[in-house]
Amino acid sequence: MADYVAGAQGPVTADDFELAVLTLTQAVSGASEEQWRRPTRGQVTYASARLNDLLDLLFPLVVHLAARGRVRDATPPQTDLAPIDLKLAPRVGDRGVDGTLEAFDALTTMLALLLRNSSPDTRGYHAFGNADVEGFAAAGCLYVLTFGSEIARAMAVPFEPDPGLVERVLFRLFRDVPEIAEPWPTLLWLTSRDKLPGMPWQQYEWPYHTAPRTQW
Repeated sequence: MADYVAGAQGPVTADDFELAVLTLTQAVSGASEEQWRRPTRGQVTYASARLNDLLDLLFPLVVHLAARGRVRDATPPQTDLAPIDLKLAPRVGDRGVDGTLEAFDALTTMLALLLRNSSPDTRGYHAFGNADVEGFAAAGCLYVLTFGSEIARAMAVPFEPDPGLVERVLFRLFRDVPEIAEPWPTLLWLTSRDKLPGMPWQQYEWPYHTAPRTQW
């Protein structure tokens, strides 16, 4: 197996992240309250709760990217980045779906702004490798696309991300990926969201890497 290299191999950018967000917001636009209450992946977790889970992943990206931007020129260079103690995640389920969507819009807007305005040498903490700006962008795309797929499936609405976007995320984050299917089914299989014909069920998510590829 090798890195997934089919098609587009450009960097993952703020534009890609905004495209992932747009894909999800368009998919759920006009969804009814009943659709938001449907369970995801056969679980008792509702689509609205899954959106809250997505917020819990995006919030640390915003905080860690913003925090590391202030110390990127530290002397000596800071290499032992540590997680910030995040005690206040934006759990807004008590505000209903509208409040959760507002929080999603706010967080994704902030992350996109940080991605656009951070220096390329910025580094920030991530559990899967101290990330550069592209690593943060790719992680944000990964979270929005995979959680979005669960939400859309529960709602029974179409959700088909741009193939080039998915290819760039695969190439940036994953290594040793079998290149035997189109990028979107491959990503769903890697993240335990769906089966892939001819491949065993991916019981655990395939490890991904947010550190720069030169450090893998």
